[in-house]
Amino acid sequence: MEDLSVYWLGKSKIALDWFIEVMGRNEWIRRRQNIVDYFNNDTPSHGDHKRIAVYSDWISWYMYLVESVYERPGCGDPAQLNRINIFFATIGNNLNDLKKMIGIDSKIKIMLNEKQNQPDDTLYELAVALLYSRNGWEVEFVKESSSIKTPDLKIAKGNRLYWVECKRLAKTTEYGEKERVEWMKRSKHLLEIMELHRKPVFAKILFKTPVESTPEFILTYCYAEYIKSKGLKKTISNQFIDFIVTEINLENINESLAIKDLREGSAEFYELLTSDYDIHGNYGHKAELAEGFKYQPDNPLAVLNITAKKLRQVYVVKWECIADDSIDRKAKDFQKILSKATKQIPAIGKSIIQIGYETLSGIIVERERESKIKLLLDKFHFDNKDVEGVFFNSMQFLSKPQGFDWAQTTIYFQNESILEDNLLIETPEGEYSKGTHWET
Repeated sequence: MEDLSVYWLGKSKIALDWFIEVMGRNEWIRRRQNIVDYFNNDTPSHGDHKRIAVYSDWISWYMYLVESVYERPGCGDPAQLNRINIFFATIGNNLNDLKKMIGIDSKIKIMLNEKQNQPDDTLYELAVALLYSRNGWEVEFVKESSSIKTPDLKIAKGNRLYWVECKRLAKTTEYGEKERVEWMKRSKHLLEIMELHRKPVFAKILFKTPVESTPEFILTYCYAEYIKSKGLKKTISNQFIDFIVTEINLENINESLAIKDLREGSAEFYELLTSDYDIHGNYGHKAELAEGFKYQPDNPLAVLNITAKKLRQVYVVKWECIADDSIDRKAKDFQKILSKATKQIPAIGKSIIQIGYETLSGIIVERERESKIKLLLDKFHFDNKDVEGVFFNSMQFLSKPQGFDWAQTTIYFQNESILEDNLLIETPEGEYSKGTHWET
């Protein structure tokens, strides 16, 4: 698997070089410097959480992550790289085919400039275009119109022709983001009292009701109860949450870090601290670094390059919400996005709809989401549009202590054979299953 991952990183470099060529090297140097300045100017005044991404220029941030693999090893963010590298690799692996497609030059220029902050949508469209090309279709990017909504692709094979509309959902649902904000409010109070208590611990929290319906200081109350018991009461339960505390042996942790330094917040970091890392888990921490290792300290383009060599203190939290309402709302009904896609396909001619989304919310939510998609496909009306197929591309780009965890599943219907190979992106060799990736 490692050899294959190195191979695919090489393919992503091909895509990066192409993007830089289209953008222009001087422009790339300017925008890359903006990324470096953004992180170098990070101070406590920016808030409680360190900067982890460049929100004003996503595509340049993605390009910086890929470039760092070759020019600045140990810099950047491997977890974020895992999420986008496979798209770069797919493009690089099929660049000659992509370049032959009508409209590709305009599509790339728009992604690198006008839509520099919305690259996920375009990267998905490029992957869809290559999917159809891989299945023997001739693919053309449809020119965008400022006056009317147009589909994204036109594909043809023999005497068959289809319009293809692509939609990619945001990384998290609107409710999922609101829930995360509510969690951050509560975890901030918890980490503060942990820091005051000065005892390295791992707190695992299971919300039994929606996070926003719990008291804001609920975690603090539970931790105070743990302190009051002098550490004897390690499980606290009430109608809102189950709260479990495990003590961290900092001496053992530092012995391991002395042998191998780790990036804070990485899967391997949490595995070391908790001994039971869950790739679907929601983790957070606060650490005091006693000693760090700085990769490429003399490289002016190196950012996010400090790893933990020794910890003075550390506090870790992990949370999950199993409330029915939370699960239902995070398993987002796809009615709205499918309706929007239907409106954008032409009234004349046959069409296909491709919808991409990431499976980041855990097995329970994804199982519910799958059920909703299948029910929707059974009952949805396409307003007299001639829709011959709908493909939902669910994608998982997670990290694990040993590296990456890439997986994908396609849920679909097609009135006639359109795609024999319907998995969206090429990946290193792995296991194939007739089931969904969140169940295996």
